[in-house]
Amino acid sequence: MKNKKRCAALLLMAAMCLQVFCGGVMTAFAEYSDMEGHWSAETVEKWSAAGIIQGENGVFRPEDNITRAELAVLLDRLLCYAPSEKKSFPDVSSSAWYADAVAKLHAAGVMNGDENGAMRPESYVSREEAAVLMYRALEVTAAAGELRFADASSVSDWAMEAVGSLAVNQYIQGYADEFRPAAYMTRAEIAALIDRMVAVYAAQPQTYSGDYNGIVIVAADGVVLDNMSAKGLIVSPRVGSGTVVLSNVKIDGNVTKMNQSTNIKSSDSVVSGEKPGGSNGVVSRPVTSGGGGGGGSSSRETMYRVMFKTNGGTFGSSNTLFVSVEKGGVLGSRVPEKPKRDNFVFTGWYLDEACTQKWDAGFAVVQKDMVVYAGWAEELYYTVTFESNGGSVVASQRIFNGEKAQIAVTERAGYQFDGWYSNADFTGERYSFTQPVTADITLYAKWIAESGQEVNILLANDVTGGSMIASPSAAIAGETITLTFVPDIGKRLSGKPRIQYGDMQIPERDIAAASDGTYTFVVPQDAQGDIIVTPYFVTVYDVAVQSGEHGAAAADKTQAEEGEIVTIAIVPEEGFETESVSVTGDVVLNRLDTATYTFVMPAENVTVHVTFSEIAVVPSSLRLPLADNSFTQIGSSHVNVAKYTETSTELIFGKDRPSVFLKIDLSQVPEGMRISAASIQLTYKKRNEWNKGIVLLEDNSWTGTALTYNNSKDMFTAGTELVSPQEYGTGDSEDNKTCVFDSAKIPGLAAAMNRALTGDKLVSLAIHYDNNQGKTKNDATNFYSKDYSVEEARPVVVLELTDEPAEKYDVTVQQGENGTVTVDKMKAEAGERITLTVAPNEGYEAEKVSVTGGVTVTKVNDTTYTFPMPEENVTVAVTFKKTAEPEPETYTVSKQATENGSFDVDKTTAQKSETVTITVAPNEGYEAEEVSVTGGVAVTKVNDTVYTFVMPEEDVTVSVTFTKTIEETEKTVTLSADRYGYAVNTGSGGDDRGWITMITKQNAQDFVSFTQNSDIMRMGLLGFDLSSIAAAGGSIQEAKLLLTPRTLKNANTVFVHYFDKNDWGPVTNSGEIFTKYATDGIFTIPEKFAVIDELVKDQAKELDITEFCKTHSGEKISFLFTADTSEAANTELQWYSPLESVAENFRPKLVVTYTTGQPAVEYDVAVQQGDNGTITADKTKAEADALVTLTTVPNEGYEVGEVIVTGGVTVTKVNDTTYTFIMPAENVAVIVRYDKMNLPVETETLEIPLADNSFTQIGASHVNVAKYTVTSTELIFGKDRPSIFLKLDLSQVPEGKRIVSASVKLTYKKRNEWNKGIVLLEDNSWTGTALTYNNSKDMFTAGTELVSPQEYGTGDSEDNKTCVLDSAKIPGLINAMNQALDGDKQVSLAVHYDNNQGKTQNDATNFWSKDCAEETNRPVIVLEIADK
Repeated sequence: MKNKKRCAALLLMAAMCLQVFCGGVMTAFAEYSDMEGHWSAETVEKWSAAGIIQGENGVFRPEDNITRAELAVLLDRLLCYAPSEKKSFPDVSSSAWYADAVAKLHAAGVMNGDENGAMRPESYVSREEAAVLMYRALEVTAAAGELRFADASSVSDWAMEAVGSLAVNQYIQGYADEFRPAAYMTRAEIAALIDRMVAVYAAQPQTYSGDYNGIVIVAADGVVLDNMSAKGLIVSPRVGSGTVVLSNVKIDGNVTKMNQSTNIKSSDSVVSGEKPGGSNGVVSRPVTSGGGGGGGSSSRETMYRVMFKTNGGTFGSSNTLFVSVEKGGVLGSRVPEKPKRDNFVFTGWYLDEACTQKWDAGFAVVQKDMVVYAGWAEELYYTVTFESNGGSVVASQRIFNGEKAQIAVTERAGYQFDGWYSNADFTGERYSFTQPVTADITLYAKWIAESGQEVNILLANDVTGGSMIASPSAAIAGETITLTFVPDIGKRLSGKPRIQYGDMQIPERDIAAASDGTYTFVVPQDAQGDIIVTPYFVTVYDVAVQSGEHGAAAADKTQAEEGEIVTIAIVPEEGFETESVSVTGDVVLNRLDTATYTFVMPAENVTVHVTFSEIAVVPSSLRLPLADNSFTQIGSSHVNVAKYTETSTELIFGKDRPSVFLKIDLSQVPEGMRISAASIQLTYKKRNEWNKGIVLLEDNSWTGTALTYNNSKDMFTAGTELVSPQEYGTGDSEDNKTCVFDSAKIPGLAAAMNRALTGDKLVSLAIHYDNNQGKTKNDATNFYSKDYSVEEARPVVVLELTDEPAEKYDVTVQQGENGTVTVDKMKAEAGERITLTVAPNEGYEAEKVSVTGGVTVTKVNDTTYTFPMPEENVTVAVTFKKTAEPEPETYTVSKQATENGSFDVDKTTAQKSETVTITVAPNEGYEAEEVSVTGGVAVTKVNDTVYTFVMPEEDVTVSVTFTKTIEETEKTVTLSADRYGYAVNTGSGGDDRGWITMITKQNAQDFVSFTQNSDIMRMGLLGFDLSSIAAAGGSIQEAKLLLTPRTLKNANTVFVHYFDKNDWGPVTNSGEIFTKYATDGIFTIPEKFAVIDELVKDQAKELDITEFCKTHSGEKISFLFTADTSEAANTELQWYSPLESVAENFRPKLVVTYTTGQPAVEYDVAVQQGDNGTITADKTKAEADALVTLTTVPNEGYEVGEVIVTGGVTVTKVNDTTYTFIMPAENVAVIVRYDKMNLPVETETLEIPLADNSFTQIGASHVNVAKYTVTSTELIFGKDRPSIFLKLDLSQVPEGKRIVSASVKLTYKKRNEWNKGIVLLEDNSWTGTALTYNNSKDMFTAGTELVSPQEYGTGDSEDNKTCVLDSAKIPGLINAMNQALDGDKQVSLAVHYDNNQGKTQNDATNFWSKDCAEETNRPVIVLEIADK
């Protein structure tokens, strides 16, 4: 047992000490779904297969920008940096997925923080940042050359060297001629950059050759570089203490050895690169060492064979291999893999079978066919360790017993090597490499300084808790020092040491931590005197673990400092579990799971105690009493209920006691167990044979004392009968004293109990009898209750338990014809209830539902059936039969009463799809307007009196509306021109306009005269209004234009043009029209409409314009007349005008024939929804004079502020939500404004003057304008001063306030009563000094009248001195002011008078202006304001 426990503990400790090497296990290449067809697909596949770049969830996201964190992890995978203590960056969590990689790259000097000390891991990497990081990481040799990108000046100074070097080496490419240094690098671009820079990634132990314009990374032991040239070489830590061979290799750059224990063997190889800042494992001079010669390039026609014999070993399944080589050549990479031999080590190839003449297989020149033999030595070797004492690191050598160690070369700048010594104090003679190695040995390098001042590496005097070994202990500038710290017992080194010389301190980033616990730094160039090292040794406390028998426990630390987290892992033996875990002292344990605990280390030694206990054996059977207060009899009526009481000793079951209720409490069944079988045992006091059934009740909350006939009946009815009395029988009996209800005979009982184990752990049952057995009242059976004095006679439940899962049986469905059946379970335990759902085809119904094995099927409804699952597989089958044809259902056809006619239907009831005929009988003068059937049923019109529809599958109501018959009548109307004029255009061949002559009723009769000569062209205009015909519902049938010539001289042709400019009034100056519609002073005559010729003096000429008038029905139309300019000079043509002085029969006319009798015109009612509520109209179209009802629904907290109908229609308020108006003969829009309800609000009063230069009177004509001046003290309002303009400046209203009410107070100097109206002006840019009659008239016309003079009246007056214009009487004023608060904060108003009041010029009113000397007489605005 103790051995078993120790084994478990060792396994546990081994598992806890495992570490992932170099950033984790490489992920094999996976095809990425988003790389197909992408330009970088091949590159991404290559480096993904190498495990360097990775995607996520099957995608690579090539066009996503790469972050600093992602690039740090990628470079760590590529170069496998040594582990390093994590630097504390404020934005890098120690648990972040990239934290290790960031720390490694920072320690290596590749990636630094920004000026604020932040790493910005989630920031994207710019192109110049990527260049710097790759330049540092891959040790690129600095290269000089001109940066030829067009945007080279945009490259940051700190990035210039890196970008220039990568560009010279053709590692980076731009966009056309730009580098775009600030643009972000994508994931695909980074993959491409790595592929260009890393020419060879040697991750397999094999030979690599070739010439490359890139860097070679060696990432495996046993790599041979043969006949190769490259721009740089990096030997990855993945090589470990293995060997890399260089043969005829030229590195035109830096060589970096990242692990000092790696052995590089080179021959005929040269490195020309220089790396600034010290060697750091970089070979910066030609690399030469002993080794075989070159291969030569002799003729390949003569070939020799070299036979390799394994001499007791094997090449897999063979013991001989042949290799061919050209005469004078070398094998190089063709040397076979080392053979293998159990318990022996391969020592090389030999020329003789005795293995005395060693042959250099890779480099020896082959001049003939030859046989070589494998040499072997027993696996006995010793280690020669080299302590270089500040020199370059020399890898240890494994030397076989009796062999000689290889001469080791080490270098130390500024020192001369003085040999290897076998003792650290260099006493005795130098070590000779000719002597055999027969034991492990350490050799120490001795150095003699060539020049420079040595400094001593000393431990600070005040350091306690440990000691230090510095190697070397004295050094010159530029040398690397290795520090080894030896803590005292109970101590441990914490963090990096502090290293000082003089007043200077070596930065922590320049102190490198090695995986073996040592630290290195480089002696600074300015170091003098002693370098003082101060390590920090902290106290650690012991963690002891004591575990009892039957298990093992281990801590992840044997020592820890105060505050560290200690993790305890526990492994019980089979059949046991953890019983208790405790830690000495006042320590709080945190349980992560059953096998893992943690605690925070206190400032003392602790012992963890763990005990184990045997897992309890679960019983296979269990006897349970019934639940308390849970066994009672139920009578067949209220009077027969014998309630359960504490003193009851028996219960009666039989004729008048049809049911016994009992409740089973399963809470004692252990967790994880289920019930495989159960029996309920009841003991007889008096026995009679009754067939007994079992019902499973749904409700478990009942108690025997509370049960009544009524509620028990409901529970019984809602329950599920597991087995009927006829199926179960009388029940098993033991020696005629016990009734046993066995689950084997009660399908579903065990399943119901197992379901209860996952719920309330209660099962309620009702035992009931077969009332068809003919028993009498005296044939009852008496059972002892659970309170009977003899315990053996009390009711008991016997359970068989198991931890095996319940067996499930298959339910197979056999589909029949004419329908389908589905089941809710395809597998079920015995006793589970299965539900079947049948779906007959149309016209069919289920005839029979059966389950194999004679299982009883219960019908729930026409489509649902259930059955209990037996202990066997079953098949469900359903047969369907045709449904009996039902009697066709009929539906009612009702009629809705109507007016102005009657109608009848040929059926009052009808079946679905029957045709129903409607016959309408309108009263005289009426016709059917609409025939409709409820439910949206389509109605077909057969003729004017007969309609039909198809009966739907529901009752319907038919309704008919009648309307007056429309009689079409034909009318002819003669229209006189309502607009006419002519213009005479004279000039001297240029574009000058001549005089404009306006026709009036006082001048010439002739309508227009046309004259053609060198100077004169005369034109005429004629206009008619067709809108009265359309308004009367007329439809134009024919239209003729009649024109009568008055004078003809050398002309009888006139051109008629349709003039589409109709906004000119009757009897106007047509010259103004021509001027108005001229472009650049030139009037363009429209296209010809018609030609009138063959004219006869004083005879009317008809021009048929029917189609033209139909097209423009309801519009004003205008015609332009011009003379035919091709006729002779001195042509003159005069027409009779439409003036009253002209005889009626000569005037121009438009004779229109039209038909009337069209239906009354309906006009649109458009509802415009506002904010804070809705409004609806009961009609969307209405005839003129129809009543339209509006219903408003304000939002909560709002009320109707104003309801407006366009066109000045009066709106009548019926109540708070209902309004009505009479429809005018035009389309209207309904607008509602909702205001916040007048809840009590705090208001404040604000008085402000009018805006500067903003109060003036406006005269009725040019001569009457009295302009505002600074010296004005009063303004006149009245007969010849119809308007006063004023501007309100609201800029003093504070932000966040709204205007509740407003009044404009004007003080009288002279008062007369005038009804005053208010117009809201659109433009606020006017000033009183610049206002004239003309521009004020345009402003007035463009404004909106808020209230008319008749509506407002004279205005409120205070003591007959003040006119108060109150917003309460001016709808829309407050709204306009509040809107202005969100805009230019100005409101302009015009006050105008009622010119129908009959006032005279002397009845004017004089107001004091804003320049009145008395301030109290000046106009003022009084505002009530409140919070918005």
